[in-house]
Amino acid sequence: MGSLGPFAENTIVVGDCLDVMRQMPDGCCNLIVMDPPFGTQGWTSTHYGYQFGAGVNWSAWAALWIAESYRLLKEQGSVFAVGNYQGFHYLAYELSRVGFKHQADYQVAYKGSRKRPTPNKFHVVTESWFYGTKGGGLFRGDEVAPLTGNNTHLSYWLDPDGTVRRWEKSEDLMAYFIALTTLEGDLVADFFMGSGTTAIAADRLGRKWFGCDINPDYVAMALERIEADRRGRAQLELIF
Repeated sequence: MGSLGPFAENTIVVGDCLDVMRQMPDGCCNLIVMDPPFGTQGWTSTHYGYQFGAGVNWSAWAALWIAESYRLLKEQGSVFAVGNYQGFHYLAYELSRVGFKHQADYQVAYKGSRKRPTPNKFHVVTESWFYGTKGGGLFRGDEVAPLTGNNTHLSYWLDPDGTVRRWEKSEDLMAYFIALTTLEGDLVADFFMGSGTTAIAADRLGRKWFGCDINPDYVAMALERIEADRRGRAQLELIF
Protein backbone atom coordinates (compact mmCIF):
# COMPACT_ATOMS: atom_id res chain seq x y z
CA MET A 1 0.00 0.00 0.00
CA GLY A 2 1.37 3.38 -1.00
CA SER A 3 0.67 6.92 0.11
CA LEU A 4 -2.74 6.75 -1.60
CA GLY A 5 -3.69 3.32 -0.34
CA PRO A 6 -4.27 0.92 -3.25
CA PHE A 7 -3.87 3.66 -5.85
CA ALA A 8 -0.80 5.00 -7.62
CA GLU A 9 0.09 8.66 -7.89
CA ASN A 10 -0.22 10.41 -11.25
CA THR A 11 -3.06 8.30 -12.55
CA ILE A 12 -6.83 8.40 -13.05
CA VAL A 13 -9.02 5.43 -12.21
CA VAL A 14 -12.54 4.50 -13.22
CA GLY A 15 -14.85 4.49 -10.23
CA ASP A 16 -17.48 6.21 -8.15
CA CYS A 17 -15.98 9.05 -6.13
CA LEU A 18 -17.14 7.69 -2.77
CA ASP A 19 -15.90 4.16 -3.48
CA VAL A 20 -12.47 5.51 -4.42
CA MET A 21 -12.18 8.05 -1.59
CA ARG A 22 -13.10 5.54 1.10
CA GLN A 23 -10.12 3.38 0.14
CA MET A 24 -7.62 6.22 0.63
CA PRO A 25 -5.81 7.10 3.89
CA ASP A 26 -6.33 10.19 6.03
CA GLY A 27 -4.33 13.30 5.19
CA CYS A 28 -2.95 12.21 1.83
CA CYS A 29 -3.88 15.27 -0.29
CA ASN A 30 -2.64 18.86 -0.29
CA LEU A 31 -5.40 20.21 -2.54
CA ILE A 32 -8.74 18.81 -3.64
CA VAL A 33 -10.63 20.25 -6.61
CA MET A 34 -14.38 19.55 -6.63
CA ASP A 35 -16.31 19.97 -9.87
CA PRO A 36 -19.30 17.67 -9.30
CA PRO A 37 -22.31 17.18 -11.55
CA PHE A 38 -24.63 20.04 -10.69
CA GLY A 39 -27.99 19.31 -9.14
CA THR A 40 -30.40 20.09 -6.35
CA GLN A 41 -33.21 18.16 -4.75
CA GLY A 42 -35.91 17.53 -7.31
CA TRP A 43 -33.65 18.31 -10.27
CA THR A 44 -32.81 15.38 -12.54
CA SER A 45 -29.54 14.81 -14.38
CA THR A 46 -27.76 11.81 -15.82
CA HIS A 47 -24.44 13.63 -16.41
CA TYR A 48 -21.41 11.50 -15.46
CA GLY A 49 -23.72 8.53 -14.93
CA TYR A 50 -25.45 9.96 -11.86
CA GLN A 51 -29.19 10.52 -11.74
CA PHE A 52 -30.76 12.93 -9.27
CA GLY A 53 -34.43 13.46 -8.62
CA ALA A 54 -37.02 10.77 -7.95
CA GLY A 55 -36.31 11.01 -4.22
CA VAL A 56 -32.51 11.33 -4.49
CA ASN A 57 -31.30 14.35 -2.49
CA TRP A 58 -28.30 16.02 -4.16
CA SER A 59 -27.17 17.88 -1.04
CA ALA A 60 -27.27 14.70 1.06
CA TRP A 61 -25.14 12.93 -1.55
CA ALA A 62 -22.72 15.86 -1.72
CA ALA A 63 -22.35 15.86 2.07
CA LEU A 64 -20.85 12.35 1.87
CA TRP A 65 -18.00 13.19 -0.51
CA ILE A 66 -17.42 16.57 1.15
CA ALA A 67 -16.85 14.77 4.47
CA GLU A 68 -14.47 12.34 2.75
CA SER A 69 -12.60 15.27 1.20
CA TYR A 70 -12.09 16.82 4.63
CA ARG A 71 -10.68 13.53 5.91
CA LEU A 72 -8.32 13.14 2.95
CA LEU A 73 -6.81 16.63 3.19
CA LYS A 74 -3.67 17.36 5.15
CA GLU A 75 -4.06 19.72 8.11
CA GLN A 76 -2.99 22.74 6.04
CA GLY A 77 -4.74 21.55 2.88
CA SER A 78 -7.07 23.53 0.64
CA VAL A 79 -10.21 22.92 -1.38
CA PHE A 80 -11.71 24.59 -4.44
CA ALA A 81 -15.31 23.59 -5.14
CA VAL A 82 -17.56 24.87 -7.91
CA GLY A 83 -21.31 25.09 -8.14
CA ASN A 84 -23.92 26.77 -10.27
CA TYR A 85 -26.62 29.12 -9.04
CA GLN A 86 -28.90 26.18 -8.17
CA GLY A 87 -26.48 24.30 -5.98
CA PHE A 88 -23.70 26.57 -4.75
CA HIS A 89 -25.46 27.46 -1.48
CA TYR A 90 -25.85 23.75 -0.65
CA LEU A 91 -22.20 23.18 -1.50
CA ALA A 92 -20.95 26.12 0.58
CA TYR A 93 -23.10 25.14 3.55
CA GLU A 94 -21.89 21.53 3.60
CA LEU A 95 -18.24 22.53 3.14
CA SER A 96 -18.48 24.93 6.07
CA ARG A 97 -20.46 22.48 8.19
CA VAL A 98 -17.78 19.75 8.08
CA GLY A 99 -15.10 22.21 9.16
CA PHE A 100 -13.64 23.92 6.11
CA LYS A 101 -12.82 27.57 6.68
CA HIS A 102 -14.55 29.58 3.95
CA GLN A 103 -11.79 31.91 2.80
CA ALA A 104 -13.28 33.41 -0.36
CA ASP A 105 -15.53 32.94 -3.40
CA TYR A 106 -14.05 33.24 -6.89
CA GLN A 107 -16.37 34.15 -9.76
CA VAL A 108 -15.62 32.80 -13.24
CA ALA A 109 -17.39 34.10 -16.35
CA TYR A 110 -18.59 31.83 -19.12
CA LYS A 111 -16.81 32.41 -22.40
CA GLY A 112 -19.14 34.12 -24.84
CA SER A 113 -21.78 34.63 -22.16
CA ARG A 114 -24.68 36.97 -22.88
CA LYS A 115 -24.77 40.16 -20.85
CA ARG A 116 -28.49 40.95 -21.07
CA PRO A 117 -31.30 38.99 -19.41
CA THR A 118 -33.68 36.96 -21.50
CA PRO A 119 -37.29 38.20 -21.73
CA ASN A 120 -38.36 36.17 -18.69
CA LYS A 121 -35.22 35.68 -16.54
CA PHE A 122 -31.62 36.67 -15.95
CA HIS A 123 -29.08 34.80 -18.04
CA VAL A 124 -26.54 32.71 -16.10
CA VAL A 125 -23.09 34.12 -16.93
CA THR A 126 -20.83 32.93 -14.08
CA GLU A 127 -19.90 30.00 -11.90
CA SER A 128 -18.90 30.38 -8.26
CA TRP A 129 -15.86 28.67 -6.73
CA PHE A 130 -15.68 28.10 -2.98
CA TYR A 131 -12.11 28.43 -1.68
CA GLY A 132 -11.62 26.88 1.74
CA THR A 133 -8.90 25.51 3.98
CA LYS A 134 -8.72 22.77 6.57
CA GLY A 135 -6.33 24.68 8.81
CA GLY A 136 -4.64 27.95 8.06
CA GLY A 137 -3.86 26.78 4.55
CA LEU A 138 -1.08 27.79 2.18
CA PHE A 139 -1.75 30.85 0.01
CA ARG A 140 1.00 32.23 -2.23
CA GLY A 141 -0.72 35.38 -3.42
CA ASP A 142 2.50 37.39 -3.28
CA GLU A 143 4.28 34.89 -5.55
CA VAL A 144 1.65 34.06 -8.18
CA ALA A 145 0.56 36.57 -10.81
CA PRO A 146 -3.22 37.08 -11.03
CA LEU A 147 -5.15 35.84 -14.03
CA THR A 148 -6.31 38.37 -16.59
CA GLY A 149 -8.52 38.40 -19.67
CA ASN A 150 -9.79 35.19 -21.23
CA ASN A 151 -7.60 32.98 -19.04
CA THR A 152 -10.37 33.02 -16.46
CA HIS A 153 -13.12 31.94 -18.86
CA LEU A 154 -14.50 28.48 -19.31
CA SER A 155 -13.74 26.71 -22.55
CA TYR A 156 -15.79 24.39 -24.75
CA TRP A 157 -15.11 20.74 -25.56
CA LEU A 158 -16.70 17.61 -27.05
CA ASP A 159 -17.96 14.63 -25.11
CA PRO A 160 -16.83 11.25 -26.45
CA ASP A 161 -20.24 11.04 -28.17
CA GLY A 162 -19.67 14.39 -29.90
CA THR A 163 -21.91 16.45 -27.61
CA VAL A 164 -20.64 20.01 -27.12
CA ARG A 165 -20.02 20.89 -23.46
CA ARG A 166 -18.99 24.22 -21.97
CA TRP A 167 -18.13 23.04 -18.45
CA GLU A 168 -14.47 22.23 -18.80
CA LYS A 169 -12.45 24.71 -16.77
CA SER A 170 -9.48 26.30 -18.51
CA GLU A 171 -6.05 24.86 -17.82
CA ASP A 172 -4.84 28.36 -16.88
CA LEU A 173 -7.57 28.69 -14.25
CA MET A 174 -6.72 25.32 -12.68
CA ALA A 175 -3.01 26.14 -12.78
CA TYR A 176 -3.73 29.41 -10.99
CA PHE A 177 -5.59 27.68 -8.16
CA ILE A 178 -2.90 25.00 -7.87
CA ALA A 179 0.01 27.45 -7.89
CA LEU A 180 -1.65 29.60 -5.21
CA THR A 181 -2.24 26.78 -2.73
CA THR A 182 0.42 24.10 -3.25
CA LEU A 183 4.15 23.60 -3.63
CA GLU A 184 6.09 21.50 -6.11
CA GLY A 185 5.74 17.83 -5.20
CA ASP A 186 2.41 18.30 -3.40
CA LEU A 187 -0.53 16.10 -4.34
CA VAL A 188 -3.61 17.50 -6.10
CA ALA A 189 -6.76 15.34 -6.28
CA ASP A 190 -9.90 15.62 -8.37
CA PHE A 191 -12.60 13.00 -7.84
CA PHE A 192 -14.77 14.28 -10.70
CA MET A 193 -11.87 14.39 -13.13
CA GLY A 194 -13.85 14.61 -16.36
CA SER A 195 -11.53 15.35 -19.28
CA GLY A 196 -8.42 15.78 -17.11
CA THR A 197 -7.86 19.53 -16.93
CA THR A 198 -6.88 19.48 -13.25
CA ALA A 199 -4.32 16.74 -13.86
CA ILE A 200 -2.80 18.54 -16.86
CA ALA A 201 -2.37 21.75 -14.86
CA ALA A 202 -0.87 19.91 -11.90
CA ASP A 203 1.50 17.94 -14.14
CA ARG A 204 2.78 21.12 -15.80
CA LEU A 205 3.53 22.64 -12.39
CA GLY A 206 5.47 19.65 -11.05
CA ARG A 207 2.72 18.56 -8.66
CA LYS A 208 1.65 14.98 -8.15
CA TRP A 209 -1.96 14.27 -9.04
CA PHE A 210 -4.67 11.67 -8.73
CA GLY A 211 -8.27 11.41 -9.73
CA CYS A 212 -11.23 9.29 -10.72
CA ASP A 213 -14.34 9.49 -12.83
CA ILE A 214 -17.33 7.17 -13.01
CA ASN A 215 -17.37 7.34 -16.81
CA PRO A 216 -14.63 5.24 -18.49
CA ASP A 217 -14.87 7.32 -21.67
CA TYR A 218 -13.89 10.46 -19.74
CA VAL A 219 -11.01 8.61 -18.06
CA ALA A 220 -9.69 7.47 -21.45
CA MET A 221 -10.04 10.99 -22.83
CA ALA A 222 -8.26 12.49 -19.81
CA LEU A 223 -5.32 10.10 -19.98
CA GLU A 224 -4.96 10.75 -23.72
CA ARG A 225 -4.98 14.52 -23.15
CA ILE A 226 -2.33 14.25 -20.43
CA GLU A 227 -0.02 12.18 -22.62
CA ALA A 228 -0.55 14.52 -25.57
CA ASP A 229 0.27 17.51 -23.37
CA ARG A 230 3.45 15.83 -22.13
CA ARG A 231 4.54 15.05 -25.69
CA GLY A 232 3.92 18.64 -26.71
CA ARG A 233 5.99 20.00 -23.84
CA ALA A 234 8.80 17.56 -24.59
CA GLN A 235 8.90 18.72 -28.21
CA LEU A 236 9.09 22.36 -27.09
CA GLU A 237 12.02 21.52 -24.82
CA LEU A 238 13.84 19.95 -27.75
CA ILE A 239 13.24 23.06 -29.87
CA PHE A 240 14.33 25.55 -27.23
